[in-house]
Amino acid sequence: MKKRIVAIVCLLAMLLSMTTLGALSASADTYGSADFIDAQPVENLDYSFAILGDPQTVVEYEAKNQYTKKYTSFSNMFDWLVENQESRKIEYVLGLGDTVDTLYTYPESYNPIYYNRMEWTKARTNLKKLDGIIPYMIVRGNHDDEIGYNQYVCTAEYQAQMDEFYFDSAKTSTKGNSMSNCYRKLEIGNHKYLMLGLDYAIGEQGYGDDVIDWANSVIEANPDYKVIISLHAYLGTNGDRMQTSIESSNGDRTATEPLTFYGAKLWQKLIRKHSNVFMVFSGHVSVDNPVVSTHTGENGNQIINVLVDPQSTYETGADGVSKLPVALVLMMNVTNGGKSLEFEYIATDKDKQFKAKNRFTIDLPAGTLPEYVPTVETTAEETTEATTVTEEVAKKGCRGAITSTVAVCCTIGTTLAAFAMRKKKED
Repeated sequence: MKKRIVAIVCLLAMLLSMTTLGALSASADTYGSADFIDAQPVENLDYSFAILGDPQTVVEYEAKNQYTKKYTSFSNMFDWLVENQESRKIEYVLGLGDTVDTLYTYPESYNPIYYNRMEWTKARTNLKKLDGIIPYMIVRGNHDDEIGYNQYVCTAEYQAQMDEFYFDSAKTSTKGNSMSNCYRKLEIGNHKYLMLGLDYAIGEQGYGDDVIDWANSVIEANPDYKVIISLHAYLGTNGDRMQTSIESSNGDRTATEPLTFYGAKLWQKLIRKHSNVFMVFSGHVSVDNPVVSTHTGENGNQIINVLVDPQSTYETGADGVSKLPVALVLMMNVTNGGKSLEFEYIATDKDKQFKAKNRFTIDLPAGTLPEYVPTVETTAEETTEATTVTEEVAKKGCRGAITSTVAVCCTIGTTLAAFAMRKKKED
């Protein structure tokens, strides 16, 4: 009887955890193995997007342990993306900023420039794995200095992926000319997306509204594309837009960093104005579990907002004492012919789902996306086979025509010969 009661209690607890989808959390807890569960297959999968929220602590920890190779979670995360690209139908990767942790201007007790370069080099090595395999967009976060970002992220290969970068010759690079302001149009089957990335400082005084005006013009010029906007900072832990300045303490650093992000300003001047704005992804604010909310634009369209930032999510190391940053990727799966979005939060080191409640589904309002029709592509092998068959048919046709012609000629010749012999006898 006691065993049966315990089983019922466990079942109820499991069901409760699965119904509290998208619960808000800003704590930096340490997790055990029970929080990593086997990922279940995604049914009726059309395609997917992979979202990387603030991997700064993961890349920092790996860079500082690169000689001992005791921690390789950042590298493993990119290996996982490449290895699962085909099976999970990953069409795009979005990085939400803070690709590195050590900003070289911080007054660290160690040499910040040295560690800054170590982390950027580690980031470049792994981003390179995606080149030519999975297209990607990485926006700049407040830990990403513009010099490092432009050198290590915005390589020639990266620039070639984009349709356009914002540029104003009258501005310095720090006042709006970061290559973090960019867009790319993406077509997946009959689904059309405009991926718009904006720099973290877009709302700062002195940055100006011209980047926002540029973003508005890009969206307006592409009304038949669903717009997905990537920002470093936009959504707070309560699911609403950030409206005030934030004092961000930086661990053991002696200085605090005053940051002002105008989430409300971006909403008023950009996001709410367009009926084709579909989603906004952002990071910056540390949360163990993704935060999801919806806002209604001025045209009545539902805009899905997602906050993803596992920078303070740790697990206990093998020694039972150390805390290791968990490398997490949020998978947004488009399913059921474009009628729904199924989310998963994958710990890529383990290839496991992080917490049951972080797998949830959003049913899209009717007409949000057209019924998905995949592009039918002919492989090189199929093309070669088709060509071979065509050539064989052509060859057989030629031989057939020759054979028929010979046969007709023979028949006519035989008939004429017989007629000639008969005529000779009569004469």
